[in-house]
Amino acid sequence: MSGALRPKEAPQPRAAESPQMTVGCLIRSKIDMSGANQLPLEIHDTDCNEAWDAVLALARDRAGRPIFESWIAELRPLEITDTEIVIGAPTEFKRNWVETKYAGLISECVEAAYGSFRQLRFVVSPALKETAASGTRKRKVEVVKPPAAPRQPDEDFFGTVPLNDRFTFETFIIGRSNRMAHAGAVAAAQNPGRQYNPLFLYGGAGLGKTHLMQAVGHAVRSANPNRRVAYLSAETFVTQYVSAIRERKMEDFRARYRHADVLLVDDIQFIADKERTEEEFFHTFNALRDMGRQIIVSSDVAPKELRLDERLRSRFEAGLITDIRPPELETRLAILQNRASQEGTVIPDDVLMYMAELIQSNIRALEGALIKLLAYASVTHSPITQQLAGDVLGNYFSRSPNRDRAITPDDIKRLVARGFDVSVEEINGTSRSKGIVLARQVAMHLMRELTGASLPEIGRAFGGKDHSTVVHACQKVKSLLMNDLDVARHVSKLMEDLRKPD
Repeated sequence: MSGALRPKEAPQPRAAESPQMTVGCLIRSKIDMSGANQLPLEIHDTDCNEAWDAVLALARDRAGRPIFESWIAELRPLEITDTEIVIGAPTEFKRNWVETKYAGLISECVEAAYGSFRQLRFVVSPALKETAASGTRKRKVEVVKPPAAPRQPDEDFFGTVPLNDRFTFETFIIGRSNRMAHAGAVAAAQNPGRQYNPLFLYGGAGLGKTHLMQAVGHAVRSANPNRRVAYLSAETFVTQYVSAIRERKMEDFRARYRHADVLLVDDIQFIADKERTEEEFFHTFNALRDMGRQIIVSSDVAPKELRLDERLRSRFEAGLITDIRPPELETRLAILQNRASQEGTVIPDDVLMYMAELIQSNIRALEGALIKLLAYASVTHSPITQQLAGDVLGNYFSRSPNRDRAITPDDIKRLVARGFDVSVEEINGTSRSKGIVLARQVAMHLMRELTGASLPEIGRAFGGKDHSTVVHACQKVKSLLMNDLDVARHVSKLMEDLRKPD
């Protein structure tokens, strides 16, 4: 082959090597001359291995661990010349994806590691597929059975929710949508109370807020088993506060949380409009902050959009505020691959892509869909294919891959108006009739869930409503979804209809 290095027959002095070659990579070529698949080549030269290791190390730093492990780690150099590197991928899907998305990044890493520019050519190497599958099985052991966190001596006294062993930094998939939130959580875990205090995480349901908060708890306990970590939801805080008043145990209640080294409170929006609970949390917050204790809270909206006392909002705004957005396609694929590895299985690439495109806004739903698919395949002894995924998941997630346009506010208002037997004009208006108010609130909730519109944008879409009105509407509907079966069914049917193809 023109330009290729000769197979290694005997050690050659370095001076005899081509001056254009920065690294002497002597390999034995096994090439399908039809130009189709390339088999892995046997690399003999130590320098070559070290150079490719350097490429991988650079790629890991620049791409981030989840993307690196999902797409780049399995790549192998099959042929190296002074002008070109042929890189093998285990499947056609991964070859195409890497070439489309990460060729530029890999090219930069190759130039930095090898000291000169080389063209990259990506091919399929089926023999690498077994290596990939073997690597997945090995990762399963590491992820499924992490070292157990030391038990906190006074954990029972705190009476808080136990931390989930799966919610650690090691199992959190980082992407553009959550990178800042992850960095803030890591910093808070490494220096509790000293940096980013308080840390305020906000975003929609199922995007990873709880995962990050509990990861902080695990990391703090791992570093110092004597640290007292209290994790609970705001709803639990309200319930315990009411019980403490009724049973006249306020001193016990205050001691429980004001002696915590790290206080993690999920869904802080649930204390809104509960004046006495807000007051108690305000004093708890001040006591912990004055002692240099770490406080992390989460919400579905930013602090300025919460219906809370101004004093409490201002304290939240004094720390680091960071949002978590719905994951982009690459992150969704990495999440599915990571969860599949935890379950000890390999899912075909086309099935993963189908699922990642089908479920776009909720990580919890994404992982749940994978578990549902695996369970069905196990019970029926069926191979996991895209057809099976469509049959199993189509009943639960009805977004059509062929839908060309996004759901608009007008789509939502028209459908809700028809479903509640009111007019769009009444939904946009100011009527306080019970039926119209509920229809308006449901429409706001659906717009928040399905369009990605901001609270002010939703308010403007309903005749210039204030963003606090939108927050109240969304919270009201969420409460109804949990407590009123009829409303839950009605809203579920509306969401299903909105996601149907035109």
